[in-house]
Amino acid sequence: MILYIEPELVSKYPGFKVAYSIIRDVKNTQSSPEVTKLIKTLPDYVKTHEKELLSRADQMKQFYKRIGSKNRYHILSLLKSTLNGRNYNLSNPAVDLVYGVELQNAVLMGLHDLDKIQGDIYMGVARGNETLEHIFADSLNLSPGAIIFRNGAKIMASLTDGPDKETKVTEASQNILAIAFGAPEDTEASLLAAMEQTNNLFKEYNLGKPENISIAIA
Repeated sequence: MILYIEPELVSKYPGFKVAYSIIRDVKNTQSSPEVTKLIKTLPDYVKTHEKELLSRADQMKQFYKRIGSKNRYHILSLLKSTLNGRNYNLSNPAVDLVYGVELQNAVLMGLHDLDKIQGDIYMGVARGNETLEHIFADSLNLSPGAIIFRNGAKIMASLTDGPDKETKVTEASQNILAIAFGAPEDTEASLLAAMEQTNNLFKEYNLGKPENISIAIA
């Protein structure tokens, strides 16, 4: 699988970037003590690094505005709610691990079931006639200018609206695609750091076998 950037995205949002890796043989059917511990450390970690994390998250928040999204940048919202004492409800080890990495790095990430993806992925710009079968809602009509991810003719995600239902990672997922997203102002190093931590934790916690990290920049 290769992730390609379409010319429209390059011309409209130069500098937008993604880093991604594939994690195979995922063990996602039982709870992980290591991941549970990671989640428990988040409030103290976020409090200790509050200024740095909120500043980093603000870059993607501003990029959401440039895209014209009416959605809140949810990583910034999650950081603030964590500081205010919000408790996170565990889902499954893969999803929970990536959530922990998101907050520790203030980097927006996505997670998809690789076995539900056929062929390569193309990043492009919505023209306004696309729909997304959203993970938490009915079909969403995507606004012109939205950054979208296509697998063939299907829209599998929108940067500002989130992922689809079909490629959702569940307990049954065995091979997954993890993606880190960066605004033009975000550094390549910050995305690679989030992906490296993701790969290392999957390996360290014996939850999967990560492959090499790739990066694509518009």
